Amino acid sequence: IFSRNCYWNKCSFCDICHGYDNAYRIKGIKKLIQEIAHLKNKYGVNYFRFVDEAIHPIHLKEFSNELIKLNLNIKWETACRVEKEFKNPDFCNLLYKSGCRSLSFGVESGSQKVIDLMNKGYDLKDVDKILNSVNNAGISTHIYLMTDFPGESDKEFQETINLMLKNKEFIQSFQVSKFMLTKKSILSKEYSKQKSDPGSSSLNFEINNNTDRPKSLKQTLKENLPHHKVGQELISSHRMIFTDMNSNRFCEY
Repeated sequence: IFSRNCYWNKCSFCDICHGYDNAYRIKGIKKLIQEIAHLKNKYGVNYFRFVDEAIHPIHLKEFSNELIKLNLNIKWETACRVEKEFKNPDFCNLLYKSGCRSLSFGVESGSQKVIDLMNKGYDLKDVDKILNSVNNAGISTHIYLMTDFPGESDKEFQETINLMLKNKEFIQSFQVSKFMLTKKSILSKEYSKQKSDPGSSSLNFEINNNTDRPKSLKQTLKENLPHHKVGQELISSHRMIFTDMNSNRFCEY
């Protein structure tokens, strides 16, 4: 693990910060490199998956430069926010050179309206360029999607399908989830306001649990997205160890 908590920590549906101490902390690059070198030398691990909520591009750049400098010769993957830095081919090429082979992005929706309601904080117009640049560098992409967010109509749902199909050659895998209202999220507070005082919520939303959008989206993408095996081949051909910041135990898979 590279860091704890999320550096953005503003998405209206998310309550992940309540699983931490509300502070974003990052492990020093040198310490992280030392741990990686230890695991590689002792256990023969050469593929690492960082299970952070998201790693900032600034830290990814620093980490990549250090890996290249020390010539550790590992492969790795992680989750990221949709950030403009990934539009830069030079940045993506640097990540690949350091060993990055897969990045997961929380795109969530193909509708700018829904993205704004989620408070994701990015411009949907950047997604096409990001996926293109990442894939051209040789890095596979995994996309997280969410359906039935309050405010999503059939129109916005179709926009999500359109976004994925438009970029199908740059997407190697995806995951679809249905919106769930979590107790500590920003959205939950707004929902509580609306129930106690109709009209008081700035979002004024309804929660719809009766759609088949998740199933429909999965089926459509399975039928139309080409089948890629890049990530699967990488994982199956490398020994992987997952580490926890607060534990001295290493779990090998």
